[in-house]
Amino acid sequence: MKPEWKKLTAGAPPQLGPSAPLVLILESELPEEGSDDREVLIEFVRMMHGEEMVKVADESGDTNFQAKSKVVQWMHQYNFLSRDDLA
Repeated sequence: MKPEWKKLTAGAPPQLGPSAPLVLILESELPEEGSDDREVLIEFVRMMHGEEMVKVADESGDTNFQAKSKVVQWMHQYNFLSRDDLA
């Protein structure tokens, strides 16, 4: 039996947005926007995806990328991802 999202999206997983409940929960556990601790997490996203891709995604308002960025920041904060994982 196909998962419900496959029936609705022709096989593609659902797109996340920054206001998705799970993303909001994860974001609430991140350091405050603009703080040095948050900048460290954002820098990890830049290292992972590349400076230019992050810039383009931010400028275009890509909400799916913004949501994924918050998930990656949360994962890095709690040591599920490290710089060694990028090598």
